[in-house]
Amino acid sequence: MDPYIDGVVPIPMSQDEQDFLSGNLRRIHAAYDDAGFDLSALPEKAADEIKRMRELADSEGTRAVEYLRRARKSEANVARLMLEEEGAKDAFAHVVQQKHDADAECKRLRGLLDAAHADIRRMSQTHNDNVTGLAPEGDKS
Repeated sequence: MDPYIDGVVPIPMSQDEQDFLSGNLRRIHAAYDDAGFDLSALPEKAADEIKRMRELADSEGTRAVEYLRRARKSEANVARLMLEEEGAKDAFAHVVQQKHDADAECKRLRGLLDAAHADIRRMSQTHNDNVTGLAPEGDKS
């Protein structure tokens, strides 16, 4: 058994075969069934339906290609956004590190300022004590 001869394997029609079939369907006239129903319009309807289905397939193919193009563009945008997000995370980590460094520097400067204020208060108290005469006996000049 040969599958090609016995019709098991479908073989697509060539464009010439499709055109021949479509043209012959339009040429059949005065065909009647057993009940006397006029069948002459059926081949034309079939040819029109074949044409409509081909046009539909073409338009669906065009829509599919457009959808695929948009999907690929969207994939590229997603990849770009992922890279931007990764860069933003790196930049944010850098900013956070700078903030931690600035906080540490502020604490260090706050300590120095507090020590300077303490020195000023101590020196001011000593000066006030000297001016008002409250200084110890050995300190008077």
